[in-house]
Amino acid sequence: MTACAAGWLAAAAPCLAFDLQGHRGARGLMPENTLQGFAAALSIGVTTLELDLAMTKDGVIVVSHDSFLNPDHTRGPDGQFLKSKGPAIRSLTLAELRRYDVGRLKPGTSYAASLSEQRAVDGATIPTLAEVFDLVRRAKADHIRFNIETKITPESGAEVADPEAFATAVVRDVRGAGMAARVSVQSFDWRTLAAVKRMRPKSNCPASQSSGSGATTCSAADAAPRPGRPASTSTSTKARHPGWSKPQDAPSGHRCSRICRRRSLPRRSRSASR
Repeated sequence: MTACAAGWLAAAAPCLAFDLQGHRGARGLMPENTLQGFAAALSIGVTTLELDLAMTKDGVIVVSHDSFLNPDHTRGPDGQFLKSKGPAIRSLTLAELRRYDVGRLKPGTSYAASLSEQRAVDGATIPTLAEVFDLVRRAKADHIRFNIETKITPESGAEVADPEAFATAVVRDVRGAGMAARVSVQSFDWRTLAAVKRMRPKSNCPASQSSGSGATTCSAADAAPRPGRPASTSTSTKARHPGWSKPQDAPSGHRCSRICRRRSLPRRSRSASR
C-alpha cells in the first residue's frame, strides 16, 4: 500500500489535502489487486483504491497490473508457479482466467523479497472491476474513491484490447455500478483517455504523468469548468513517446501536470481537510 499526498495548492481554493491511496489494494500486506487486498486496504483506512485494468477475451474488465499472467505470483491449474511469463489476459476468457491462483508470491524471487510482510491467500483469483465496486458497496464505504489505470500503451499491440473497446467497457462498468462521480482514470495511452472523455464529458480524471522513463500519461483534469474559472486547455509538452508526444495528440480540454500517483481531491474533500 502506498500513501500518496495530493498536496496541491489550488489557485482558486488555497488549501492542502491528503489522499491515502491503497496501491494495488494493499500489496504490502495482502496479494495485489485481489478482493482480499482491497478489503484489507479498506480496513486500514485508505480513502482511494488504486488499481489497474485489463480486458479478457470475452470482454470482461478485470483488475491486474500486468497485461499477462505474472509468474512472480501466479500458479496454474496444476498448483505450480508459472515458470515464465504467462499468457496474455486478453487471450483468456474470464472462466479460463479464474483457473489461475494469484494469492501467493513465488519464493526466491526478488519480488517476494520486496514484499516480505505480504500474507498469502491461497485460492485468490483476479477479480473483475464490477466485483471491486461491489465489495466497496457492501462495505458501505461511500467515501472511497477509485484511481484506475487502463493498462495499455501505444506499443501494446494485440496483447491488449484496442483502446476504443477498452475504454467503452470501462465506462460501461463504471456507469453500471453508479460510481462515475468517484472514479478517476489514468493511462499511458492517450487514446483510451480521449475515448473516456468523449463518453463521459464531465469525467473526473486527474492529470497523470510519470517522470524518468519518458512515458507520459494524461487524462481530463476537472474537465467541467469550475465556477468563475474556465476549464484549462493547456497540455504538457514534456511527453516524449511515439503516438502522443505532441500537445495536439492530447484529448481536447485536458490539462496535464507532472505528478506521480497524486491528484487533486474533490472540493468536498478539500473542505473537510481544513
